[in-house]
Amino acid sequence: MYDFKKVAVCKITQLNRGKKTAEIDGIKKINEKQKVTLVNKLKITGKVKIIIRLMMLKSNWKFQFILISKMHDMVCKTLFVLIFELEFKVIFE
Repeated sequence: MYDFKKVAVCKITQLNRGKKTAEIDGIKKINEKQKVTLVNKLKITGKVKIIIRLMMLKSNWKFQFILISKMHDMVCKTLFVLIFELEFKVIFE
């Protein structure tokens, strides 16, 4: 389980597409010590904080919605996906 937590934190903090976009909590980048703290505090409770929904105007005068959540919640979602993806592979193969 600890390895899955580390992989989820790595995916969100290093490998995500919007690395330069800050989350609700204002965090753009975290250092190694903060990553270890995030891994240790990570628990899946089933409750997610409210996501901010922003409406941005694109160049073709259409609106695009952008959803921004907390880094902790994004890591929890990724961890959930990693765990159940592996379980479904085992069941259906």
